[in-house]
Amino acid sequence: MTVAIIGSGFCGLAACYHLLGQGYSVTLFDPLGVGGGASGIACGLMHPYPGREGRYSWKANEGIAATRELLEVAQRTLQQPVFNDAGILRMKPLLTDYPDVVPHASTGYLIQSGITVFTQLYLQGLWLACKAKGAVLYPVKIDRLEQLKDYDKVVIAAGSGVAHFEECCDLKLRYVKGQILTCKGPLLSRSIVGDGYIAMSETPGLCYLGATYERTFTSEAPDLAFALQELQPKAANLLPQLGEVIECRAAVRVMNASHYVPLLKNLDERTWVVTGMGSRGLLYHAYYAKLLVQAMAEKKNLEKLIV
Repeated sequence: MTVAIIGSGFCGLAACYHLLGQGYSVTLFDPLGVGGGASGIACGLMHPYPGREGRYSWKANEGIAATRELLEVAQRTLQQPVFNDAGILRMKPLLTDYPDVVPHASTGYLIQSGITVFTQLYLQGLWLACKAKGAVLYPVKIDRLEQLKDYDKVVIAAGSGVAHFEECCDLKLRYVKGQILTCKGPLLSRSIVGDGYIAMSETPGLCYLGATYERTFTSEAPDLAFALQELQPKAANLLPQLGEVIECRAAVRVMNASHYVPLLKNLDERTWVVTGMGSRGLLYHAYYAKLLVQAMAEKKNLEKLIV
């Protein structure tokens, strides 16, 4: 059976890998290439307690386990580290005591299950693993699903590009622009979250500061002045020793407006859409890819599997 996947970010590559494992023939379509959209600029923070209040996310343990499986695949493929699992330091108290959260120094808490993913390396490694199993990637923009009529199944994992498809116009989605800054800074042993975050990178001496949360915007392009205004005060509260800003990057995230978890839906018998990951793409993409493959193999409705 042949499957076309629109998008080669977290969701597209995870779906590709698991579909290949079940014997499907998979072709990816993405004009920006691997990780050219929002996935490629993601800071890489993954833990069960995102958000200001630090509530436990639905199916977080399952999500982390599924993502870790693919992280190991990418790491073996590249033969270099693609993540750091030393935990994540949170500078705000959590609402509830959790077994994987312990006090750290006098002002913070260590989320022991937290992982910092080096997203570009992860995406590169996962793509190479898919390619080794026979996947093909075409740098082609798909505007209409009719362009893929020769495939048995189609998966739309296009991030904010989902808005371009007529079949998705009734989905209840919100679009949020996020910007991050690449900065010089001290060598970090783990990432730090609070009001904003400072994420360690794969390059010693560089870190990521983020992220803006722009519900209204007129351009998807980076706006350095606005990002500095929004993010530098937050960074000063987390790590005063940050240095020169090297780069500002921006992308649009998609959020499920009708629920706080991502959206997986059958549009028809041959077409699925995977979207609405928001800031939890790393937490859920691999878990949802497994659900998608299960639904496709067993001809079940995805929404019935998300319970």
